[in-house]
Amino acid sequence: MWLPVFAVVVEALALAQALPTQGPRPWNPFTSDEPTARSGRLSPRWDQPRSLKSAAQHAGFSKFEWVDGFLESGDRLARSSAPYYKGADGDQRLTPETIAFLKQQNIGHIISLNSEANNQAIKDLLRRNNIAYTPLPVKDFSTPTLEDMKTGYAAFREHRAGTLVWCGYGHGRTGTMVTALQVYSEHEKPSPRKLLPGDYTKNHVETPNQIRLLDKLQRSLQPGAFRQAARKVVQGLRNMVAKAKGQATDGHLTRPKLPPKKAGEKSKPGHRPGPKTPKLVADVWPAQTPSKPLKDAPKKFGHGMAAQNLGKPSKAPGLVTSKPPAQPGKKLGMATQGPDKMFFAGRMRPGMYIGNPKIRVP
Repeated sequence: MWLPVFAVVVEALALAQALPTQGPRPWNPFTSDEPTARSGRLSPRWDQPRSLKSAAQHAGFSKFEWVDGFLESGDRLARSSAPYYKGADGDQRLTPETIAFLKQQNIGHIISLNSEANNQAIKDLLRRNNIAYTPLPVKDFSTPTLEDMKTGYAAFREHRAGTLVWCGYGHGRTGTMVTALQVYSEHEKPSPRKLLPGDYTKNHVETPNQIRLLDKLQRSLQPGAFRQAARKVVQGLRNMVAKAKGQATDGHLTRPKLPPKKAGEKSKPGHRPGPKTPKLVADVWPAQTPSKPLKDAPKKFGHGMAAQNLGKPSKAPGLVTSKPPAQPGKKLGMATQGPDKMFFAGRMRPGMYIGNPKIRVP
């Protein structure tokens, strides 16, 4: 009876000795959340932060990150979503963990573009913890105004050592304000640089209106930067053309100088009339066409007609008037009847014909 049991036990021991032996698993305080009696120490608490990202998420901030580029030396600018954002601007709230995280990161100023930025509970809690607050409410997928950007930068200048920008999700409105702060900071430098569309994309600027507003802000702060950039492009093209033609260029193209004149050499006619250059046709034309008619020139036909209207006999040769002279201001009747006949009528010129001869012209 005991023989089968003993055989099973021996077989089990042999199988256990055949398996490879494994040492105890080393304790890792960053991966183990259970107390380990083997190490003689306890694992850290479940709420102790393991990294900046996990610490921010534990405090309610998703997408928390520090901004770099286009800032002054020593500036500390961060961005994130609204605390405990779940899809609506009204989800934002502050907790003791949120305040502790802000103080741990030495953030002493908040710029909020949340549509409910004027929440009184958030204002009071931040004020009690000596954290400055700049509310600039903007609706989701909308654009802050230029005045909002100016106000945000004025507040950022007073708290350059630690400022956090949030809106709702943490992209469009936050990215627009962060880019505006970078534009203002770049403008204060001796040689400012222009932020390009790639920089907008990096900052998660979303809508075309936000992009247009940032372009407008840059044009207002750097009115000559775009003109200088265009001038450099044009100058580069000119240099390329000159190089292709075999002309040496040193930055700017200059008009080639004329060789010096030799002794006794007469000046060549140029494009401007001078004392030694021949006159142009326009200079000779007035001399050929005097303003007064010549004495022997016959009078024009219109002179004779004007004389007839004034009741004076015509002096022009070859003009014979068979009709009595017209008196100005006096109505004259029909001289003859018929469509092929002429007639005089009042102040009208003699010799003019009107289709219907029965019409009396006043």
